[in-house]
Amino acid sequence: MRYRRNIHGVTLIEMMIVLVIFVLIGEAIAYILSSGEGAWYTSDARLVATQENRRAMSAVIRELRQSAPDEIFNCPADGQWYMTQINYSVPTDVDGDGDVLDALENIEWQPVSVQTTAQAQLTRQSGGVNTVLCNNIMRIYFRRQAATPDSVDVVLWTLKWTRYRSGWGWSASQIFSCNIKMRNEE
Repeated sequence: MRYRRNIHGVTLIEMMIVLVIFVLIGEAIAYILSSGEGAWYTSDARLVATQENRRAMSAVIRELRQSAPDEIFNCPADGQWYMTQINYSVPTDVDGDGDVLDALENIEWQPVSVQTTAQAQLTRQSGGVNTVLCNNIMRIYFRRQAATPDSVDVVLWTLKWTRYRSGWGWSASQIFSCNIKMRNEE
C-alpha cells in the first residue's frame, strides 16, 4: 500500500482562521451599514423636528406681533423665563361688524392661550377651539425684558425620536429662538 505524502488539504485550524476573518469582515460591513442607516433616520427625524418647529414658531410669531404689551397676562416684563404657557389677546372682530374696532373705536381683543401638553404637543386655545400647532415639543420658553416690554423672546425646542427595528432608535432635536416685537399699543 502506498501512502501519499503530498496530500494537500485544509486543516481545522486553517478553516477556523478563515471563519474568524469572514466574521470580522461581516461585522465591519454590518457596522458600516448600521451607521449609514442611523444617519438616514437621524436626518429624517431632524427634518421632521425642523418642520414642526417652524410651523409652530410661525403661528406664535404671527399672533404675538398682533398683540399688545398690556394684553400679555402671565409673562410680566421682569426678565424671567416662563415655560409651558403664555396667555395673550389678539385683535379679533368679536362683535361681527366687519372690523376689529368696537363702537368707541377701541380694539376688540380675543384671549388666546398657547401651551404645551403632556402628549408633547404645543396647542393654541381660543374661543373654545383647541388647535395643535406642533408635535414633538419638549419645551417652550417666554420672556419679556423690563427695558423692552413690547418684545417677547420665545425659545421652542422640539425632539423627534425615530423607530428603529424593534425599539426606539435615534433622535434629533431643533431649538429655534426669536424676539417678537408687538405692533399694537393700548
